[in-house]
Amino acid sequence: MLHQTLYLYTSKDEFVLVPESKSGSLLVIDRLNGKLNLHQRDTYPIPINHEILRIYGILGIIRLKYDKYLIIITEREIVGKIDQNDIFRIKSVRLMSLKNKYKDHEEVEYLNLIKKHLKTGTFYFSYTFDITNTIQRQIVLNTKSPSWEIADERFFWNKFIQSDLIGLRESSHSDIDNYILPVIYGFVKITRIAIKNHFLTILLISRRSRFRAGTRYFSRGIDEDGNVSNFNETEQIVLFENTNKLSGVTKQLKLSFVQIRGSVPIFWAEINNLKYKPKLRVFNINDSVNSARLHFDKQIRIYGDQIIVNLVNQHGREYNIKAAYEEIIKILSDPKIKYFYFDFHQECKKTRWHRVRILIDQLIPYLKQNYCYIDCSDQIFPIYFQTSIVRTNCIDCLDRTNVIQSALARWVLTKQLNDIGIFNDYENIEDYPDFDHLFRNMWADNGDFISISYSGTGALKTDFTRTGKRTKRGEFRDLINSIIRYFQNNFTDGSRQDSFDLFLGNYLPYQAGKISLPYHRSLFIKYIPYVLFFSIFMILAKIILPGLENIIISPHIFLTFWFFVLICSAYFIISNGLYYVNWPKLVPPEFLKYKKI
Repeated sequence: MLHQTLYLYTSKDEFVLVPESKSGSLLVIDRLNGKLNLHQRDTYPIPINHEILRIYGILGIIRLKYDKYLIIITEREIVGKIDQNDIFRIKSVRLMSLKNKYKDHEEVEYLNLIKKHLKTGTFYFSYTFDITNTIQRQIVLNTKSPSWEIADERFFWNKFIQSDLIGLRESSHSDIDNYILPVIYGFVKITRIAIKNHFLTILLISRRSRFRAGTRYFSRGIDEDGNVSNFNETEQIVLFENTNKLSGVTKQLKLSFVQIRGSVPIFWAEINNLKYKPKLRVFNINDSVNSARLHFDKQIRIYGDQIIVNLVNQHGREYNIKAAYEEIIKILSDPKIKYFYFDFHQECKKTRWHRVRILIDQLIPYLKQNYCYIDCSDQIFPIYFQTSIVRTNCIDCLDRTNVIQSALARWVLTKQLNDIGIFNDYENIEDYPDFDHLFRNMWADNGDFISISYSGTGALKTDFTRTGKRTKRGEFRDLINSIIRYFQNNFTDGSRQDSFDLFLGNYLPYQAGKISLPYHRSLFIKYIPYVLFFSIFMILAKIILPGLENIIISPHIFLTFWFFVLICSAYFIISNGLYYVNWPKLVPPEFLKYKKI
């Protein structure tokens, strides 16, 4: 059983972690050499005269350039229950330096990246429930192994920074299991609602994969191991209890429906260059075949048949992605892969959002009874297994994907409620406004989470997900989010990508050299933006303060000159946009292998 509350005693030489419960060994971390050891409570002296903290778990231990840091959970909040299991969100953490050594500017920069990652992410955990695995996988596993051992590798977000604790476990110290807390980077919403005199608990859980994780323009496509960018597993769960008034027997049902999303599984990139829509590059399709095969073999092994829903445009800049994806599917020629194409923007243009139903109707034969259905009061083994999965993608796997996934989830939930006798054949969720409102907002909030974690802003088109129709207010919100996305993706996402790579262990500071950009910028290139801003300042100064006449140059010549400087510097920056993008400094983007900048 995982320790739910610990006391951290801090002295000059060690950290001592003591479980609040009377059982369990003490964990001692030597601050001089970083070694971990377990000791019996009654035989080890606790440094009670030093700082004491009440904490709720160890997120991990990370080694930077000069020092190691213990990351502890100092605040948590409960977001709901699954059965009787509490699910928590991490509210705040604290980084405790082991050696308190001198920190140069690079160590400080690394620390700031870790803090940024922990501040901007949303992290969930449970002491008694495996939040990394779906309901169905938990049943299949059916094991008494420690939670960290059965946690899904893809969604065990803090596994890298748990390496020291796991290493101690491999030295046969089984008591350390109670300290290793798996955490997901994701979204969890749990709501209880009454419908037709029945009480239901509706849960929505999205789990973000730690493999090939990153930001919108710096993490695209697939890697050589078959991992794709922005891979998220979303599980919709319904818990239903019904007590027969005559017999007194309580019927407990558990229903689960899982979908996935992930970047198009080929080698491709959008190379940031300050343009609103960067140039989209598809690399040699033959290089993608083995990686795509690895990807789909993995997905089939985990989920069963793959129902591919591709939403990218069939015209314009996205066409090459569509063509390459279809070529890969053709080459793989796997009977377990079913491919569906839906040109979302073409089919739903001019706010014809109801046409999403065209796609749903095509998928219905694959959705019937294709969910996990458990009668807990009768048997543990499912009545139905989910034997296939819908894998949806657009270019970003965000906005269009959100609309389709929520529509699929709505259809399946209606079917589930019909199967367990709450709905008749003619009823649907829209007939119950409170339920409909709750459902729509859960899915819209989920879409916002996935979008924020990848693109930096909330999702577009969420007004449709929330209300079922497109609104002027929603279109204006999309415009604002698009502008914010542009600036974040071009001018701040480099450091955000660095924070992912550092936290997840893709970059090891103690083995690396000096932090640097993946290209060299001359002084001339560096100073052009200052020329641009100075020219704007001079123009505004002349307009705002017209009384400041220049006795040498006429106002007309003065303004003409600075407008000319402004236009030339702006043109230079746009023409050489690659040099002004905020690039990652730790792990250069993979497309640099194919294109020098």
